[in-house]
Amino acid sequence: MRAGRYQVKLHTVQHALQEGFDETGIRDAILSGQIIESYPERRCVLICGQFAPLPAMSMYLHVICEQTYPDQIAIITAYIPNRREWGTPPIKRRSKSK
Repeated sequence: MRAGRYQVKLHTVQHALQEGFDETGIRDAILSGQIIESYPERRCVLICGQFAPLPAMSMYLHVICEQTYPDQIAIITAYIPNRREWGTPPIKRRSKSK
């Protein structure tokens, strides 16, 4: 990521702009974040990190990345986690009530 070996899918950028963040926010979340879920069968991980949409504001972002080549990732999607589904901070899913 730091070396610039990544690609951002078009729908990821479109969705990001709708939710109020951009590629810089996605990159910041990846670089500051941690892997919270792994999907080895798809060579994907879910990363939770933070970004600053405004200088005095910090928000969590979830980013799904896929390893496309040994030294390159594709950013599949990024979204602001739903508070009803995720804990605080949003690194673990809330248990579903029966």
